[in-house]
Amino acid sequence: MPGPADCSTTSGELGKALHCRADTVPGLDGLTYSILSHVGDCGSERLLDLLNLSWFEGQLPRSWKTAVIHLIPKPHDPTAMHPISILSCVAKTAERDVRAHFTWRLGPLDPRIYAYHPGRSATNCLASFLGVLRGGQGMAVFLDLEKAFNLANPLAIQAALAALGVRGRLLSWVRDFFLNCTVGIRFQGTISSSWQGHPTGEHIEPFTF
Repeated sequence: MPGPADCSTTSGELGKALHCRADTVPGLDGLTYSILSHVGDCGSERLLDLLNLSWFEGQLPRSWKTAVIHLIPKPHDPTAMHPISILSCVAKTAERDVRAHFTWRLGPLDPRIYAYHPGRSATNCLASFLGVLRGGQGMAVFLDLEKAFNLANPLAIQAALAALGVRGRLLSWVRDFFLNCTVGIRFQGTISSSWQGHPTGEHIEPFTF
């Protein structure tokens, strides 16, 4: 019998994952959070079926792993571009749902970690630090790890999760999450027709229900 970490997603959990999500630039499928929140009962059932199918199969649709890169000019140097990766809102909803499965299996994040906690930011971290000083003096060390996420080793991540006891569907989904990720570039309204990262470099059609 599957444990809580391997159970399917319920309609209530899906609603929680979509609740009060501000619209962002949509991914390749063109779906925003406001669209996903107003698809009606039938649309919600189809979305829930899709998330659970991905969960039970341990596979993600290719479009969920496709990032569209938008090049944004830097304020102080318009000739330099800052790349922003845009992912599908459906994919990010699925990721939030899987994060809940991780919480079931591994417990909540350490309270001393200020990232990835709803309602927390760097401001909370600085406020806590100043509270510890209580008007006195202290020293802080700030480390900026360049390209930390890009250089993270997927196999090492999976091995660490397995060592923590992550098994079954949860580990299978995470394993597939890292496979065949692709990126394309959108610039001045035009999007590239081939996608770096996929073995064939083929054109990827937008995902539809």
